[in-house]
Amino acid sequence: MTAQLRLNKRRNNSSQKQRNGKSVAPRRDNNTTVAASVKVCEGIGREISAKSDESSPSADGREQRLFRSLDVRNTGEVAVGTFIDALSRVGLSPDDVRLRETIAAFKQYSFQDKLDQQAFCELIRPNIFLVEQALQGNLIIPDFQRFCEQVEDIFQKSYANRDGKTASYIPQLARVDPELYGAALCTIDGQRFAVGDANVDFSVQSSCKPINYCLALEEHGEDFL
Repeated sequence: MTAQLRLNKRRNNSSQKQRNGKSVAPRRDNNTTVAASVKVCEGIGREISAKSDESSPSADGREQRLFRSLDVRNTGEVAVGTFIDALSRVGLSPDDVRLRETIAAFKQYSFQDKLDQQAFCELIRPNIFLVEQALQGNLIIPDFQRFCEQVEDIFQKSYANRDGKTASYIPQLARVDPELYGAALCTIDGQRFAVGDANVDFSVQSSCKPINYCLALEEHGEDFL
């Protein structure tokens, strides 16, 4: 009897799969399918959310990492001078307008004053993007110190050249001290370096043409020019 029941059950299952010579898929529980789909979607959502959190850290997290990068001795404090020196080493000057808010806030302290993590994070927050780029070595010339050494080496070698003389056909040039010699540069990321008599004013003469072009480009745009 038991064997007969099992045989009839197998035949019934077979007849459900084959109707009119066509295979018929077994019925599925719609509730089970929907539940499984929801679980998959929830899993994908959690994975995407986790990746998003990793690729877009909170501002506080970014600030804290910068603080720790300067707090090399794990004292929980960073000297103001340490921060300013770190910017200088990568070529950013305290008078950089892009750091206006942060530098203004730091000026209330002396170089020797030390800041805890909360105070440091609050001070760099207005200009966090540029500060982060600088302290993480992501400016256009990462090893700016080495670059400056190479520029200064070229400067010193060329300084020994005493050939030639100042132009005499333009009065402003004829009055220039022939011993003045300087060089200055600024990268596209605003990293600046100067050596020699770079702070002495001089007549730019025809060198003003690229400067004028930049001003016109800024004023009227590329299409107009």
